[in-house]
Amino acid sequence: MLQVLTFSRIISTRSIHSKSNPSKYVTSSGIGQNSTWKQPYSQSFQQQIKYVQYPYFVARTQMKELPVYIDIRNGGTRVLTEISRIEGDSEALCNDIRKELFHCSRDKNLIRVNHTNNHVIIKGRHGLMVKEWLAKKGF
Repeated sequence: MLQVLTFSRIISTRSIHSKSNPSKYVTSSGIGQNSTWKQPYSQSFQQQIKYVQYPYFVARTQMKELPVYIDIRNGGTRVLTEISRIEGDSEALCNDIRKELFHCSRDKNLIRVNHTNNHVIIKGRHGLMVKEWLAKKGF
């Protein structure tokens, strides 16, 4: 039986900074008894939160970086960009990258998936562009 996994991410368009007061706290059961805590989100901000589901997930490294690497082979004549730590459908990630970043390219072998280790490999030095695209997607 084939099981389909979907990963959801919350992407917010603005961040909220608030000063914390130790006497005003929120517990797991609700708001503290002597608290005058108010909801920090306005109605307009709640409408800006988008729930996005992808059939894949790109986990960050231990240093909180995106796992996009440049691989130089054949004495510097062959440069590859490699995306690792992909959970879920790596073919869907490959197709999304092909559609959104390389839609003008006619080379069908520009992007491929290594099914042995579930990595996406792109010909050329595209590390910065792929990292920016993954960050924009919320990974």
